[in-house]
Amino acid sequence: MENNNSNQQKNILVIANCTWYLHNFRSELLEELHQKGNKLILLSTEDQYAKYISKYFIKMNKLFLIRGSENLIFEFMTLLHIFYFYLKYKPILVHNFTIKPSIYGGIIGRFLGTRKILNHITGLGPSFYSNSKKRNFLNKIFNPIYRYSFKNKNTINIFHNQDDRSTFIKKGLANLKNTKVIEGSGVDLNHFKVYSPKNKFNKIVQILFPARIIREKGITELIGACKQLWDQDYKFNLNIAGETDLQNKSSLNKKNLNEIANNLNIKLIGKSNNMLNVYRLMDIVVLPSWREGTSKSLLEASSM
Repeated sequence: MENNNSNQQKNILVIANCTWYLHNFRSELLEELHQKGNKLILLSTEDQYAKYISKYFIKMNKLFLIRGSENLIFEFMTLLHIFYFYLKYKPILVHNFTIKPSIYGGIIGRFLGTRKILNHITGLGPSFYSNSKKRNFLNKIFNPIYRYSFKNKNTINIFHNQDDRSTFIKKGLANLKNTKVIEGSGVDLNHFKVYSPKNKFNKIVQILFPARIIREKGITELIGACKQLWDQDYKFNLNIAGETDLQNKSSLNKKNLNEIANNLNIKLIGKSNNMLNVYRLMDIVVLPSWREGTSKSLLEASSM
């Protein structure tokens, strides 16, 4: 019979900023790890998608994390919260998803000497590409912290494109040896496939924007282009399958959101649990994001 310390040494800690992300983008990975007998422990903020992935974990813990926060007190609380669960479970491997869990999880993992840390960085936020004076000043302060987190011999930093990897290396936050590039999250071709190919467009063309309603996804530019076409009497609808992410710094203000809601040519689908059916109803899928890893929604649409 194994003792408690032996059991703890086999734990894999998964840290994410929300369970929605894990459900939509990492379910296949979690299922495979679970089927191979790994003891998965979750640390994440809680939302309605937790129930869909609970079967993969032996323990699920709520993480105190506010995604858009720059409040030092809140951020320190998040750091202490993660530190506590590192000590509690003593994981043999930690897999951090998205940038903030990767930074904090990487700091604590390096400090405690965790054997293996995987940071899955799907895209870089404004802190890495903004030219604002405030951001450049803050980066000078925080870059040594980022470097401590990511430039660790026990850490592998996973990116979705070469540009993001090059940005990290150029800034001295990581090196070639401890970085990997994968071409996106992949897509289930057995699920996202064409059953009856469309031979013609809908009578009123349907365009889909499958993303959160934030500036970084290019929603402002897209609506601006659509307005020019509507003014020229082109007939089409813009369908938005995404939520308003109010915790994101590039979320639209109330006035802009009201303008979108009141535009008769725009249909707000919201966050959908059945994107397969959404894609089937569309003629064109558009995602003009400022910067992206490899968009899973575009991969899904392309496979159909």
